[in-house]
Amino acid sequence: MGLEGDFQAHLENGKAIQIGSCAVASLKGHEHPGGGRVVVVTGVDAGRHYLGTKESGRTVHLDVLHRPQLLDPFKLAGSVWPKLAEMWWEEHRGLALSPEEIARVAAGMGRQILIGTALGEGSLPELFAMEAAPLEGPPRDRVHILIPLALTRYLLVLVDFIEEAICVQNGVLAPVRNIRYQTSMRLSRGHNSTPVAGVPVSLAGLDFGQVIVGLAAKLGSVSETESFLSALGRPSSFSLQLGQLVKRHGDLGAEIKDLEAFGLLRKGLLGYRLTSNGQEILQYLGLHRTELEAELRKLIRRLPLATSGYRRGRKAVQKVAASRVLSRDKVVSLPPHDWPGDIAVPETVMQATKRTVLQENDRLRIEREDLQIYTKKKAGNPSICLLIDGSASMIGDKIRAVRYLAEHLVLTTREKVAVVVFQEMQASVVVPFTRDFRRLQTLLAAVQPGGMTPLAKGIIKGLELIEESRVRNPLLMLITDGLPTFSHWTYDASKDALRAAGMIAEAGVKFACIGVQPNRSFLSELVREAGGRLYTVDNFDRESLVTVAAQERQSYRSN
Repeated sequence: MGLEGDFQAHLENGKAIQIGSCAVASLKGHEHPGGGRVVVVTGVDAGRHYLGTKESGRTVHLDVLHRPQLLDPFKLAGSVWPKLAEMWWEEHRGLALSPEEIARVAAGMGRQILIGTALGEGSLPELFAMEAAPLEGPPRDRVHILIPLALTRYLLVLVDFIEEAICVQNGVLAPVRNIRYQTSMRLSRGHNSTPVAGVPVSLAGLDFGQVIVGLAAKLGSVSETESFLSALGRPSSFSLQLGQLVKRHGDLGAEIKDLEAFGLLRKGLLGYRLTSNGQEILQYLGLHRTELEAELRKLIRRLPLATSGYRRGRKAVQKVAASRVLSRDKVVSLPPHDWPGDIAVPETVMQATKRTVLQENDRLRIEREDLQIYTKKKAGNPSICLLIDGSASMIGDKIRAVRYLAEHLVLTTREKVAVVVFQEMQASVVVPFTRDFRRLQTLLAAVQPGGMTPLAKGIIKGLELIEESRVRNPLLMLITDGLPTFSHWTYDASKDALRAAGMIAEAGVKFACIGVQPNRSFLSELVREAGGRLYTVDNFDRESLVTVAAQERQSYRSN
């Protein structure tokens, strides 16, 4: 697959591409809060929003960032269009086409590329011929471009030409500092266009499926999204149902504001209520549940890994009984120059006896060449027990990220996953070891953070589950944002947690801990007792948790 194919695959997977240091491309709408930050609005298709097209995923939205300035779009096109036209002329000159036909092909391709600045917008040929009407507006910090997905191969060249054209007008290019994703946001339309027939301006380009899947990714499932929308559709029971949802997911104010901005929700005397378009999106969910659940699973599978925001500590040494790491069923001859490890005595004696008989020696004597050693067991894929802090501090985005991690592991690995939650004054098995995504999703939905942090009880419950389930290659992964606050044996919760951690090492269970930087001192002591590894993250977001889990699984298999 060439660069064009790589670009197209990334775009079709819902990802944004940073081209050079100053340009961002995606198939979605963009918002620019300033300072080089770009928000990719995943619930808004670029073609449907800016152009009113019926088909989604066919228009690439490209922004080239510069310092705020009033750029002349006619001069911009005057610089870019001749270069593109000349390039296309060279591309088609070897074909059996007349010059007039080549010119028509180039013009047709040029008309599909739309460029906008604060002073005007239109296709490249229109702007070049001064046929587009000028606009008046405040200085803008980007050149806004729309180009068909079929012309993705020209993205790099187009960015190069536009950056050069900006500099010709004494513009100063601005680097992209940060790209983040958001399900929905009110966007300016950017290009003059006719809205989709029968849809209000605030909904033009809004893909119901994308909005529902975006909400489902936050709330944990399509069913939870349906409960949320249904509660909004029944004002009489809204407060009660919303209260139950808030216990599970934390503050939902941002989601409510997004729905209101898109015209799906309206606030009245009795509170919020779905509009007719909101009722339509709820009906859409009921009709397309299977497809939406499939899209959600795709979204969870392809979550990009984080490149920063976490730190990996050194692995503590875990003293494990030889029986747990050596394979007594397989022995091999000692390789030359290797130090004798765990010698298989009966097999070594038998090998020496054979050699003695063959050489017709009078006495049995064991030589180096006779030594047989036990091989190490291969780790294989671990069965992961997620040990989750369910205390009150985990409510909201943190518990959502943990749910997402569990779902991601089930969908992207061959391993069984279990979930143990410790909160209040106890620990419980929420999800026994399973590979069933639906079962995991349903059981996780019942988790409601609250209360204290009985870490010692959580560790004991996790070890009990591993022993009872008799899974092969268990990995106990602790995820916590706090310190232990409820004891088990004594009145010292931290001391009890360290004692419980020692039981992990005694059981020979692999251990990893994901925590936050302020608690690093205690957590470092905890992993030393358990013989595991500590990861500290800046935020409990999905990308960081998934990345850490992937690293730990990789290191587990390589040991």
